[in-house]
Formats: sequence, C-alpha cells, structure tokens
Amino acid sequence: MLDRGLDARSFFTVFNGVRQGSVLSPVIFNVFINIFITQLRQLNIGCHLRSMFIGCLMYADDMILICPSVRGLQNMLDTCISIGDSISLQFNASKSHCLAVGRLSRLVIEPMTLGSAQIAWTTSIKYLGITLMGGKSLAFDSSCVKQSFFAACNSIYAHAKNLEEVVHLKLQESYCLPILSYAAAAVKYTTRQEDELNASWNSVYKRIFGFNRWESVRAFITGLGRLDLHHIFMLRRLNFYLCLKYRVTIFYGRAYV
Repeated sequence: MLDRGLDARSFFTVFNGVRQGSVLSPVIFNVFINIFITQLRQLNIGCHLRSMFIGCLMYADDMILICPSVRGLQNMLDTCISIGDSISLQFNASKSHCLAVGRLSRLVIEPMTLGSAQIAWTTSIKYLGITLMGGKSLAFDSSCVKQSFFAACNSIYAHAKNLEEVVHLKLQESYCLPILSYAAAAVKYTTRQEDELNASWNSVYKRIFGFNRWESVRAFITGLGRLDLHHIFMLRRLNFYLCLKYRVTIFYGRAYV
C-alpha cells in the first residue's frame, strides 16, 4: 500500500513475481513480457511473413529469434539485453544457442554475444520438446522421440502382463502414442523418419497381440477400428490446417484468414 503522503504515481518495489498457478498470472506475465516483441518489431529487422513479424517467437519464457543475417541477429540480441536491463530481467547465456539454416550454414561464424557472454553455434537445439537440426534445410530429429516412446512402452509392459489385450492397447494409446504424435501437425519429418515412427507404433500391436516381427499388422489395425501412425499424422495436420483456414487473426488492424 502507498502512504497517504506519497503521490499515487510514485514508484514502489516489488519483491515477488506472479503467483504460480494463479488465473491472472499468464495475463500479467504477457503484459510484462510483451515489451520484447513490441520493441523487436520496431527494429524492422528479423523475419517477416508478408507484413507479419515472426522474428521473435515466445512460449512463456522460452524465446526464439529468427533473422536472415548475422548482423541483424546480433542487433536483436543487443536489444533484448537492453530491454532486460530496463525491466531487471536477466538472460541465461549457458542455455542459449545459435542455429544456422540455409545454403551458407556450413560457414564458420563467430559466436554471438549476449551481453558479456558468448553464444556458440550448434548443429541442433531442443525447443519445447522438439529437436531442431540446422543445415542446408531445417530438419527434425526423431531419435529422441523413439527413445522416449520405447521407455514409456516398456514401463507399461512391465505392469500390464495380466491385463486383457484391448485394455493394454488402450493404455499404450493413452500414454505412449502422444509421445510419437507430439507436434505432428507442425513438425515435418522425412518419409524415412515417418516410416520408422510408424514401425515403432506397429511394434506395440505385434507385442501385445503376439505377432511376429516380420508380419504386417496393417489389416489388423484397421479391423480394430484404429488408424496407423501415417493416417494419425495426416488427421492431425488436416485438423491443424482447417483451424488455420477458418480462424481469423487480427494483426496490425488487418484480418488474415
């Protein structure tokens, strides 16, 4: 509370952040953190999609800066440091990485600077549970997905030996299938990667219902009224595209469909 003798516009010190789990916390955090996107957009650098600025992507406190030039990227990093100093927010350079994508990605690039610290260039980064790989074109690593998937499957296998097959399958669909299909609408795997993920999911049917490894379970999956992983991916992408098509986003006073 402010003393009666102080002006209502006087500054006061806040010792605690937003309350974790509170309904208002996301709104207050968005108001606080929006200054980064606003000022980075005003630089008029970074990547744009038509007139939409996509040079700064944020999910909570995880930020991605996208820029077509190294000099522009350094300018954006310097701006982030300046904004962080003004609002008493610090960046962790040890958890920050740079990834190059494009024809010139193999060139030796000097490390970027984040304040007094340096950010090294790497061949892959993990963002929101997805491993992005640099190079001539943007790619995604599926090996980590398969590793997490089989770890979850084996955990259920160890505790579901006495369950009926359909019940066991339902557990695998509830807890393991989401690992394979995570971000399937946004991630573009290669044909080989998608085939390997589909084979991983088919191995669940083979193990539960006693098929041999060389036997096909495509018809069996259809007979159970299920979809294989290829069609699950297609359905996820279709739903995602339909949501984009029929959702109108107001941006800069203009409507994009």
